[in-house]
Amino acid sequence: MLLDDLPSSGCTLAQAARLLCAAGATSVDGAVMHALFPLPSVATHPIWPVWTAGRPEPLRQRITTFFPQTPLPMLLDASTSQLVLVDYQERLMPAIFEGAAVLARARLLAQVARRLQVPVWGTEQNPSRLGANDAALRALCQQTLAKMHFSAVEEGLGEWLRPPAKAPAGNARSLPRHLQKPPQAAPARGSIVIAGCEAHVCLLQTALDLLEDEFEVWVVTDACGSRTERNRDAAFDRLAGAGAELVTTEMVAFEWLRSCEHPAFKDLLPLLKESGAQGA
Repeated sequence: MLLDDLPSSGCTLAQAARLLCAAGATSVDGAVMHALFPLPSVATHPIWPVWTAGRPEPLRQRITTFFPQTPLPMLLDASTSQLVLVDYQERLMPAIFEGAAVLARARLLAQVARRLQVPVWGTEQNPSRLGANDAALRALCQQTLAKMHFSAVEEGLGEWLRPPAKAPAGNARSLPRHLQKPPQAAPARGSIVIAGCEAHVCLLQTALDLLEDEFEVWVVTDACGSRTERNRDAAFDRLAGAGAELVTTEMVAFEWLRSCEHPAFKDLLPLLKESGAQGA
C-alpha cells in the first residue's frame, strides 16, 4: 500500500525498486523517505538523525549514497545562471495585477542579465491570440519560444537551457579513436532565474517542470504577476514548497554583481536606483 502511494508524491515505482536494492530489508522505510523528501535535501533534513538512529553503519552509508547531499548555493552566480522570462505579452499584461510594475522589473532583469553576459530566454503563450511579448523585452532575449502548452518545458525549453555536447572541430574526427577528445559539453548553467505571467499558470508549470528536470530554480517574485494577488501568492507558496528559491529583482542583480568593484556596477547602479525610486 505504501508503494502504491509513491507516484502521488512524485516517486516512481522504478525509483522505489532501485531503493529496494540499495536498502535491502528496510526498503519500505527507504521508499517512504524517498517519497517524502527531495533527494538533494534528505540527508540534511532535521528528521535524518532521528530516522537513521540505531541503524547499522553500512546501511546508513548506503542510504547516504542513494540520497546525495547537493545543497543549493546560498547566492546566485552570474557565471552559472540563465534568465527565463515567461509570457509578458501585449494582450495579457493589461489584465495583470500591477502589470506595469511587473513588466518594468522584467525589463530590468533582462538589462542586468545582458550586461553581465547571462543568457536570456523568452516564451510566448499562443502568440497568435495573445500577441507577442513586450517589444523592448523581446529585443533583450536571445530567443523566444512560441508555445501552446502552459509549461515551456513541454515544448523544448529544457533543450535550450541544457545544450548538447559539441562535436570535435576541424579534422579531429580523422584521428585514431584513442586520440580523439570526447565531445565537450557546454559550460554548465544550471541556476535558472525565472519570472513571468501568469504566475499560477505558465510560470508555475514551467518552474515545476524545471525542478523536476533537476535545474536549480530561482523565482523572481516582484517580476511575476497574475490577474489576482491570491493566485499569484498561491503560486509562490507552492513553488517554495516544491524547492524553488524565492528572490526579488534587486537580490538577483546584486548577487550577480557581488561587489561594488564589479566593472558593470557603475553602469547598472542608475538603473537599479531608478527602479527603486519608481517602486518598480
